[in-house]
Amino acid sequence: MENWANELFEDTVVFCHNDLACANILELNSKRELVFIDWEFASYNCRGFDIAMHLSETAVDFRDPTPPGIKFSEELTDNPPNLHGFVEAYINADNELKNRIPSDRSGEISKLIQEVEFFWPITHLFWACFVMKLALVKYNCGVDMDKFFTENDPSSEVILQKVINLGVDFLGREWKNTDKSQVNVKKILGGQSNHIFYITSSNSAKEYLLRIHRQEDAHVFTDTILFSIFSERGIGPKLYGFFNGGRLEEYLPSRTLDAVSVLKPEISRKIGESFPKYHSMNVPLSKNRRCFQVMRDVLQQYQNLGGGDFNLFPTHVTWTDHPDSISLENLQKEINLMESWTNEIFEDTVVFCHNDLAVVCQYFGAEFQ
Repeated sequence: MENWANELFEDTVVFCHNDLACANILELNSKRELVFIDWEFASYNCRGFDIAMHLSETAVDFRDPTPPGIKFSEELTDNPPNLHGFVEAYINADNELKNRIPSDRSGEISKLIQEVEFFWPITHLFWACFVMKLALVKYNCGVDMDKFFTENDPSSEVILQKVINLGVDFLGREWKNTDKSQVNVKKILGGQSNHIFYITSSNSAKEYLLRIHRQEDAHVFTDTILFSIFSERGIGPKLYGFFNGGRLEEYLPSRTLDAVSVLKPEISRKIGESFPKYHSMNVPLSKNRRCFQVMRDVLQQYQNLGGGDFNLFPTHVTWTDHPDSISLENLQKEINLMESWTNEIFEDTVVFCHNDLAVVCQYFGAEFQ
C-alpha cells in the first residue's frame, strides 16, 4: 500500500491534521465559523488520507454508555459519507483560496474523490494497528500534573489554589486578588488525550481553559509548537501560557460538533470548505508523509509491549468471514502494499494534515453540550 501511495500520490502531500474528530471542530457562537483544534497528530501527509480519516471517524460514537464506551456504525464504515458534496466544497474553496480558475473543475472533483476512496481502506488499516497497541498500553506520561488533577476533585482546595496560581502566573494581577470561594472549575468530558478544565471566577479575572497533557512527549511537543503558531496567526484560541504538563488557552464560546451534526450535508460541506486553508499552510515540520511510518511505529510499540498475533472478537459487526487472528507479518505486508500504491498515485498530494478529526462529543457535565 505504501509503495502504491508513494507512486500515485506523491504530489498531494500537504500539511494535515490527521485527527479531525468532531471534538476537534468548534463552531463559534458569534460567527458560526468553524475552527479546527488539537494538532498533536498533525504532519505533512497525503490530503486524501486526511479527508478519509475525518470521514471514516464519523462512524465512531464515543458516547456509548456500555463498555468499552464506543460504538461503530457498520453502515458508515463501508463508504465515505457525503463524499461528493464534501469534495466539491473542498475544490471550490481551494480554487478560491489560490485565486485560480479551474480549467476542468469536474475533473478535479473526480480526482480528489479517487484519492479519498483509495485512502479509505488505509484508514481502517491504521485503526487496526492502533487498536492492537491500545489493548496493551497503559497511559502514563510520567507527568505529576496529570496525577494531581486525576486524584483530586475539581472543587477541592488544592485544585482551586492551583488554578489561581496558574492564573496569576500567566494572566497577571486580575487573578492575584481572587479567593478560592470565587473560583469555579468544570471538567470538560469527552476528551480522549487530555484533561480539560474550564476555569472561571465570580470577579473580573479572565476565564481560561486549562489543558493537562496525557500524551507522549513527541505529541505534546508538536501540539504546543503548532498551537503557538496558530495563536500568533490568529487561527483558533489564543495561547496564554504553557508549563511542564499542560497549558492555558483562550476560552472560545462555541459548540463542539457531534456525529449527527457532521453527517448533515450542509455541515459536511462547511468542513470541506475549511480544509484547504489548513492544507495550504507552511509549518516547520518534516515534509515527508507520516501515515505509514506511524503505523509501523505503532506496530513496533505493540511488539515491544509483548504483543503477537491478535485474536479478533467481533462485537458490533455482523459479517462472519473474518479471520480468527491477524499477525504482525500480515499487517506489515499490507502497510508496504498500501504505501507502494500511495507513492505511485498520490505523491503530489502531501499537505499539512490534522490526522485525527474524529467524532467525539465534549460537554460540561450535564449542563452544556
